[in-house]
Order: sequence, then structure tokens, then C-alpha cells
Amino acid sequence: MKFAFASDVSAFLEKTYNASDVELAIDLCPSDFEGDVTINCFMLAKQLRNNPMKIAGAVADFLSEHADIAQAEAIKAFVNVTFHGGALMRDTVADSETLLAETLL
Repeated sequence: MKFAFASDVSAFLEKTYNASDVELAIDLCPSDFEGDVTINCFMLAKQLRNNPMKIAGAVADFLSEHADIAQAEAIKAFVNVTFHGGALMRDTVADSETLLAETLL
């Protein structure tokens, strides 16, 4: 599953930290936290040569202005992300052809 906001965050990080080919580690948010997905900034720290908690803060600030995101909260080196309903629908259920194609591969 590909989330539209992920490429925007990658582009932001590439520009901000003068890096290239930034790939995000996006997982489902743990059930004891608020959010739909979480971004693991420990995975970005080595590539961006920066503190993972500082990266998490920058990502949360960036996402707080993103059209697809209802809420973004940095918790230590993770960013918990809550989508607006329309964005979640578009990137999951509505993209059933891509999901089916990935499943068949």
C-alpha cells in the first residue's frame, strides 16, 4: 500500500537534510497510541545524519500542514499520523486495483 503523503515527506527530508532517495519506514500505529500509521525516524537517522527525535519533530511539523493529514504527533523518534477520511479511503480501499496487483505478485 502506498500513501500519497509519503512522497511529499521524502521530498521534504531530501531538501531539508540535503539527502537523496529517502525511504520512509511506515507501519500501522500501535493500538495503545492514537494514529493510523507511524513513521520510524530511527530508520532515517543514519541516512540523514541527524538526531532521530529532531527528524521526528521536523516531520510532524511538516505533516501538520499537509492536506491529507488530520494530525501528526512526534513521540520520541516516531511520528504518529492520523489521516483525513478521504485520504485514507483514496490510499487504501479506493486503490483496490493496485492492491490486487501487488497481492498477485
